Amino acid sequence: MSATPSAGLDLRQALNILRATLLMRLRTGGGTRLGRGGKPRGLIFLGIFYAVMGMFVGMLAPKAHVDVFTYALILFAMTFFLGGSMVVSESSQVLFNPSESDILGHRPIHPRTLLLAKSLSLFLLSAGLAVALNLAALVMGTWIVQPVWVFPIVHFVVTLLLALLASGSVVFVYALLTRWVGRERFDSFISWVQVLTTAGLLIGYQVVPRMIQRFRGFRIDSNQPWLPLLPPAWFAALESLMVGVHPTPRLLVMAGLALTVTIGVSWAAVARLSEAYARTLSALSETPATLPRPRADVERRSRPLNPLLAAWLRDPVERGVYRLMRAYMTRDRDVRMRLYPSLATILVFAILPMIESSMNRAGPLFALMFIGMLTNTAMATLKMSPQYAAGDVFRYAPLASSAAIFHGARKAVIVGFVLPAFAMIVPVLWFTVRQHQLLLTILPVLAAMPTLSLINGLVGDYVPLSVPMTIGRQGAMNILYMSLGALAAAGISAVSVLSIRMGWFWPFLAIEVVVLAGIHAVLLRGIRVRPFAAALE
Repeated sequence: MSATPSAGLDLRQALNILRATLLMRLRTGGGTRLGRGGKPRGLIFLGIFYAVMGMFVGMLAPKAHVDVFTYALILFAMTFFLGGSMVVSESSQVLFNPSESDILGHRPIHPRTLLLAKSLSLFLLSAGLAVALNLAALVMGTWIVQPVWVFPIVHFVVTLLLALLASGSVVFVYALLTRWVGRERFDSFISWVQVLTTAGLLIGYQVVPRMIQRFRGFRIDSNQPWLPLLPPAWFAALESLMVGVHPTPRLLVMAGLALTVTIGVSWAAVARLSEAYARTLSALSETPATLPRPRADVERRSRPLNPLLAAWLRDPVERGVYRLMRAYMTRDRDVRMRLYPSLATILVFAILPMIESSMNRAGPLFALMFIGMLTNTAMATLKMSPQYAAGDVFRYAPLASSAAIFHGARKAVIVGFVLPAFAMIVPVLWFTVRQHQLLLTILPVLAAMPTLSLINGLVGDYVPLSVPMTIGRQGAMNILYMSLGALAAAGISAVSVLSIRMGWFWPFLAIEVVVLAGIHAVLLRGIRVRPFAAALE
């Protein structure tokens, strides 16, 4: 290997790898198995959703008459935190797809070229979502900048630069971890880094707008001493200078940070950390040599289920799927990197009352809303796998219905993921919420959770690990099930709060349990009697 940083960078080869990767990630929409034709519906849905969100924020320009710096800071804060969290969720498959080593590992591809291609893939995803989020703002921003043609051009260029920082930072952090963390600990370590990164982005997305509102409504002075700590402020300063705002020392410093940090992080990741990344990527595709497990560990893994759980899993197919899904949730790196970051959202809204006193009542409700949809989000995640072809084993099995498969996966998610989330969130809420009586709203949501978890089984056959990974699919499914589960949980929580104030909480809880029992029985029968599509072929 040459010591020259630019050595090994073959742009033409990187573009060919990028094109092949994008075709694979965008066109693998289910193939003939699901009959979806290969269109990236998840990415299109995300683009539309982000564009609608950006339109409401962009209306600040004609309605609130904000200055350029404040307007850009609000937009770039939303772009950085929302777009960054989406890039983090997709990075596991873009950067650490072990199956690609079977195709690329034996070819003469320099590590810098390989990492450059992967980085460009993440940048295109980040840039696409960032542009969609700022599409309406490009037009509405002409209300505050003259001449009108200046703002769209400048805002578009700075938005792309912000997308480069978001994607470059993810590549830099993960590439740095490949040098610091060994192969044995990399799988578990990277999963929790992703959780913490997602939590940090969500906390920033909640805190920054509240800090802005404390300073003269929707106006903020660019000379605030804490602004250089916020990356979105760097790009707001850069945009302000480019549209003609009078330069100040603080604006110049923040604009300089936007350029130097973005270029420096992106260059360091590709030029200095690519070799460690390539070694780790190659190691991930290999089965590490391990010592034989102690006899006690083998016996612990093979011991029968406890009597209470065994009574709940009487069907042998349910029991088998339950064990399989629990194994994937605890051992598979790809599943953990897509599953655990959803806990960050719940944790953020649980601790938000400590940051903002006005969230003392809404914080618990938001946390319960997200927990209400957690089962469906996790089950949607478990449907996707890089080894999706192996999911055909469920279709080859002589099963008349997919009900047992669905219930095995559903119970594994409830026991291994949702109930631990409840156990994690309740102590946090106890210390962050002043009115402990509001914590009673947990009980109605907990009672409704088994019934809400049946949503995934109402349409089509639920076959775990059978859907290929495509760009945007994970984010689109999260938003869809979050909306459905949040609506149901929000309604239950609102009625619960009202019943606590009126003094009839316990009668409401009893009525809810009776009603849910009837609905649950009807939904169970509908799932059970529907024939398995594979059995009809």
